[in-house]
Amino acid sequence: MEKIRYERRKLEKVLEIYHALKLSCKLPRDSIKRSSWQNFAHELAIKTGRTVGDVPYSKKELEDLFDNSVTPILYEISFLDLVRVFEHIVFDLVDNASGKIEKIIKESKEAYPFHRCAASFVKSPTKRDITNLGHIQEILAGHLTPDLDKKLDRIVKYRNWLAHGNRFKYEDRKDQPTPPGEIEEIAEILEEILRRIRPNS
Repeated sequence: MEKIRYERRKLEKVLEIYHALKLSCKLPRDSIKRSSWQNFAHELAIKTGRTVGDVPYSKKELEDLFDNSVTPILYEISFLDLVRVFEHIVFDLVDNASGKIEKIIKESKEAYPFHRCAASFVKSPTKRDITNLGHIQEILAGHLTPDLDKKLDRIVKYRNWLAHGNRFKYEDRKDQPTPPGEIEEIAEILEEILRRIRPNS
């Protein structure tokens, strides 16, 4: 039970950081609506190397920066971090399961094809059989509810696109998946999957 609480805290920490970053972005974004936006524009100009004579940041430019760049990138980074923590938790659970399955196999006296090397069939992240969220999805195939399976599929597709497909920036990319929900919703989905993986939880 203590292990479960620890794992939940790890996922909750990602949410806490996400909310702190979101709030950190909200304060200057809100200041753009007021007269104090010039202070933020001035500080940003210093950081980005704009000097006297360069075109200063306009209110519209700052609004576009937050709405079209900062907010989406914050979501993407937090999404990837949430998936990373989830993978880490699952890899630990797979290691635990692998050890138990291997022990059962070694203690079995039953003779069948490959029985002497049956332990090598056991999957483990330490043996590089399981290295990403897609492999976890394969293991869980048929063991989740159809709705949960569909949600996990959306998470996997979006994660793969962010990690690989997103490097190609084309406006008309038809294969770009839609984000699978708010960060809080995704955390709940991953929590539900962990509950299904663990016995009696």
